[in-house]
Amino acid sequence: MKEVYHFKHYIVLDNGKELIISNRHGNYENHSHFWRRCKKNGRINLEAVKTCIKLCDQKKIPRSDYMVTACARLTTDSDYKNTLLRISQQRAAKEKYFNVNKGRV
Repeated sequence: MKEVYHFKHYIVLDNGKELIISNRHGNYENHSHFWRRCKKNGRINLEAVKTCIKLCDQKKIPRSDYMVTACARLTTDSDYKNTLLRISQQRAAKEKYFNVNKGRV
């Protein structure tokens, strides 16, 4: 695996298929996987990885469900992790909107 990027105590490794973010201050559980290639243009998807690292470092709540799960796996702060897990459960329990009048089955 080749090191692609590092920021503070986060390190990004490329194994050929995917990018792996690892927290050096944590254990084996403190890592997350991202797609290596962007679906639109085929380039390395480093912007999503940098965004995830920035959100974890600043302890902000991500908008996407995938980023919430990734940040919860990366962090070593138990309060931030509990907050992310609670938000993930709330989003999963939220009822999805379905417009009955569209005429679709």
